[in-house]
Amino acid sequence: MPRLSDFVSPEAIVVPLAGATATAVLRELSTALAHAAGQEPADVEARLRAREDLGSTALGDGIALPHARAAVERTFGAVGISPTGVEFAASDGKPVHVFVALLSPERGDQHLRALGTVGREFAENSLYPDLRAAKTPAEVHAILQR
Repeated sequence: MPRLSDFVSPEAIVVPLAGATATAVLRELSTALAHAAGQEPADVEARLRAREDLGSTALGDGIALPHARAAVERTFGAVGISPTGVEFAASDGKPVHVFVALLSPERGDQHLRALGTVGREFAENSLYPDLRAAKTPAEVHAILQR
């Protein structure tokens, strides 16, 4: 069964996120995700924005999962931590502190499996409090690997 750490390389972890708005955070995550996936940051950002335009990917309880599909061979992920929280149109009205961005192949079921993996790991492993408290990319990477 895939794990979140299978998608997220240490170079694709942004701690802390500098952005204070949804737009700024998507730009930061897009840059990290694009570099990991060998894509153009502007293209990744446009894809993530297009998905957000359909409805917020904030899951509630301080977590958001911006995601999109692109011409990639496998799923790539980026994680960003916002110490102050960012308004991201969550249904519970709470700011988002932990962002997991995914970029998956345009065809096949990798995208749905990756989304399921993220949901399962947050539910089973109580990742949120530890990720929110993380101060460095190395700390985030260690949390994802346990």
